[in-house]
Amino acid sequence: MPQKTSQKTSQKIIDLIKEDPYISTSKMAEIIGVDRRNIARNIKKLKEQGAVRRVGPDKGGFWEVIV
Repeated sequence: MPQKTSQKTSQKIIDLIKEDPYISTSKMAEIIGVDRRNIARNIKKLKEQGAVRRVGPDKGGFWEVIV
C-alpha cells in the first residue's frame, strides 16, 4: 500500500515540476498535502531513477524532468 501512495506522490511531483521548474519542495508539500520530508524522500528516489535532476543551486536553481 505505501508503495502505491509513493508512486502517486512521485507522479504529482513530476507534474508540478513540469508546471513550474522553479517550485520548492516546501511548495510541493503544501500543494500535495504531505510532509516536506516525504517530498524530499520521493525526489531522492526520482533522482536515483533518473526521472528528475536539479540544475543549479538549491536556491535559484530549477528542476528538470528527464523522463
